Amino acid sequence: MTISYRLVRPAPQQVHTLNPAQSQVADHRQGELLVMGGARTGKTTALIHAGVSSLERGVPQVLFIASSRRARKEDQSWVGQFYPHLVSRFRVTTFYSLCLSVVKIDDPHPPSLLSAARQDSYVRQILAGQDDQEWPQEFAQVRRTVPFASNLREILAACQRAGLSPDDVRQLGIDQSRDDWVCMGDFYQEYLDILGLASVVDYPELLLRAAALLTREDILTAVRPQGSMILLDDSHNVDSAQEEIFSALTDFSTAVIITANPDSAVFGFRGARLPGLGSDASTICLQQGYGVAEAVEEACANLKRRIELPLGVPVESLEKYRCLIPDRTGGVEKILCPDRGAEAAFAAQSLRRAHLLEKIPYENMAILVRSGAEFSRFAQACQLEGVPVTISGDEIQLKSEEIVTLLLDGLASGGHFESVSEALWDLWKSSGWEELLVAQIERGGVEALRAHRSLDAVVALFALASSFSDMSTAAGVTALIESVQSQEVPEDLPRSSAWASSAVRLTTAHRAGSGCWSLVIVAGVEDGVWPATGAVHPLLSVSGLVDLDVDRSQRLNAERKLFYTGCSSTTDRLVVTAVDDEEHSPSVFFDQLKADIGIFDAQAPSSVMSRAHLIGKLKQVLVDEGAHPGLRQAAGDRLAAMSHKYPSAHPDNWWAVGPHQEAETISAISASGIEDLLTCPRRWFLTKRAAAERRNQAEAEFGTLIHTICQDFDQSLDVMLESLESRWGELEFSPAWKSLPQLEQARGCLIRFDERRRRSDRETVFCEVGVEFLADLQAGSLRLRGRLDRVERDENERFWVVDLKTGKTAPTAREGANHIQMGVYQLALASGAIEELGPCEVAGAELVYLRLDAKGLPKVVVQPSLDAMPYLDTDPGLPVLTGELGDEVGDQYQHETWVHHRIAAAGAILRRGEFPALASSSCRGCSFRAVCPAKKVSS
Repeated sequence: MTISYRLVRPAPQQVHTLNPAQSQVADHRQGELLVMGGARTGKTTALIHAGVSSLERGVPQVLFIASSRRARKEDQSWVGQFYPHLVSRFRVTTFYSLCLSVVKIDDPHPPSLLSAARQDSYVRQILAGQDDQEWPQEFAQVRRTVPFASNLREILAACQRAGLSPDDVRQLGIDQSRDDWVCMGDFYQEYLDILGLASVVDYPELLLRAAALLTREDILTAVRPQGSMILLDDSHNVDSAQEEIFSALTDFSTAVIITANPDSAVFGFRGARLPGLGSDASTICLQQGYGVAEAVEEACANLKRRIELPLGVPVESLEKYRCLIPDRTGGVEKILCPDRGAEAAFAAQSLRRAHLLEKIPYENMAILVRSGAEFSRFAQACQLEGVPVTISGDEIQLKSEEIVTLLLDGLASGGHFESVSEALWDLWKSSGWEELLVAQIERGGVEALRAHRSLDAVVALFALASSFSDMSTAAGVTALIESVQSQEVPEDLPRSSAWASSAVRLTTAHRAGSGCWSLVIVAGVEDGVWPATGAVHPLLSVSGLVDLDVDRSQRLNAERKLFYTGCSSTTDRLVVTAVDDEEHSPSVFFDQLKADIGIFDAQAPSSVMSRAHLIGKLKQVLVDEGAHPGLRQAAGDRLAAMSHKYPSAHPDNWWAVGPHQEAETISAISASGIEDLLTCPRRWFLTKRAAAERRNQAEAEFGTLIHTICQDFDQSLDVMLESLESRWGELEFSPAWKSLPQLEQARGCLIRFDERRRRSDRETVFCEVGVEFLADLQAGSLRLRGRLDRVERDENERFWVVDLKTGKTAPTAREGANHIQMGVYQLALASGAIEELGPCEVAGAELVYLRLDAKGLPKVVVQPSLDAMPYLDTDPGLPVLTGELGDEVGDQYQHETWVHHRIAAAGAILRRGEFPALASSSCRGCSFRAVCPAKKVSS
């Protein structure tokens, strides 16, 4: 059979048909024109048509200044697609690209642009290298802090925008008798000198250089030929320095057109403002919306009325500009959630439902938040619901990337290399992560998105490391680690300007810009979060030097614009969420949005929206003895059919819990398990009964190996170290380079253990001895088991329980006194659980932390004996003992000792067979935190 193919030319896309107002813009031929319009009123389309029309009339060149790199790419592509014959004369650029091209005319090898994160790093490095005498005494305590560096970076940018040189700042300091200003001038000069030596330039300095060069006629002519047309899109986000460059370009131009959406001017904190035009400039307002929903416009009407009017624009024009004509109905919801975890869950479930039931592609949905600090909880909730999420690269700091943290840990372990970059490269190649991440990308899906981010972060880390390569390796590594850990400004990652496809956009309202989506969830609209109007008091006072002050009304106005911009970024449906609980309440913006309020019930049964959820529901029906037999049979049949393709549907992979057991039949619980059970019964159940926790295998094997080597009474330190070296290869570390620093830590453990052994006057009588005994309680007995690392006898023939720990943190003295595991071991020893000793006198217990150095010895936390302290002086109480359970167990004084009280509480929980989730300080490291129903944990 022969198969033939025929290539068919795709049907050409139609050029957008202009409405009357857009046609007026396109027909503009001379003078200055301001085009005002809200989101999706076709401002950019009209602007491009104006440029095309001018070129077809014989104008030599059109210079189109786009608002961002992404917009530049889209606009350039549009012109190339529909008017390829005009591309060479229709120049699309950004202010950055334009300034760089201006500088290149004068210098063929211009310096590279310094990212905001790198600028932040340079400022801190210079401060770290200065002597204390270089700043006034009042700054001695704060000069090396991150807020001081951030404040200084803002002042430098403001000075550059104002056209102040280092000499200007110094002279103003001398004139005003301000020593701190003189120091700022010196710092300013050193900053510019160092940037010059590194052949880099920050963005404000690039603008200043370009503005200075544009005063030369030859350069001005090269950039803007006589009689050309200048087009500026989104002029409401132009700052004063950019306006100066724009003004230089517009002289002697045939026509100048700028577009503006003043209600979405969200970059006022960077000095953005609406550029001034001449008094004879005309104004056209675009009112017809394309993808503007009537419901959204009505809901936002109150917000728009409260936004202050920009100066220099006639009131009648502003009123007309705000009266948009919708082209669709749309919908708006306001949802109150009981806590922050529920808010994230609601957002994820809504997106999943919209994708499955309404067939909205994931890439046509977005979650907008006020700041990047909100990303984590929404990303986790979406992951649990099977909703793919993408976050732009320049919105997450390097210090929050796990792969960066691990690489920095590896660098800190040392090594002999020529430079920081070489050390980092060797570490990266030996880790094996490159192949792993590439494989994840090839598999696609959510894993691919995360792998892309990790690779981007690694590339950015290498770029940052190169700036420290002129230092020695040790100093450079230290500087690199400090730079990343104190980073306040996100790094500009390589793919930051591009969104990943087929995923929900999770971004800030600032970053969303002119983006639009069919469904937008604006989340976290709470007091203190949105609006964020708290005044930031600068450490350096610059009143009279540059203007950094923004009063509360200005900040509130800027926040309202930002909120409105986020709300108006949807073409169809808007959902606004806020939390209403003891700690959070909806903000004034939530109230000002006109829409009905819904309440999200986090406890209500949710619809089945994912395969995992479906399998879980089927299992639930199958094991429900109260369900109809036919329904249970149908659930079993469906699970059987699915089990061939999905392992989680097969019974071999199910978790199961038997019927509640009476105290006499409950199997033994470990001493360490009691502490876990009393801290959070839900976590204990998931970890011990369901075996659902992913253990750090390498850490567990590390501890096991140390304990094994230390259990031989008579081994010398040399023999112990040899044993460690010979058996170290049994441990598997991922990545492999972690093996070397871990080996060094293991050697330190054995050295400190030997030193303690050498200095001790006690006799070791047992090592690694297992115990199992019945604890007699008022409500019955509970069988306990455990393994005592060491039992030691002192000169008074009293015994000590010693537990060797290889953890990296130790409890406080009070926490050690309350340590239930050691209390149980004391009770076991005193009750004769070790048959060879029988009942004996116990002097106390010690937790010995081998990794923690205390002047050559391991850190030791002592627990008094139960005879000396039968009850805790300050009982912290057990949150689990509430209601009937608390009444059943009582307080510690109703039991023989505080340890018996704890054991009784554990037995009562096991008898009931109920395992609630409890919030505590241990939640931070819990593997199940993302799905925990405990209110404070989710928050």
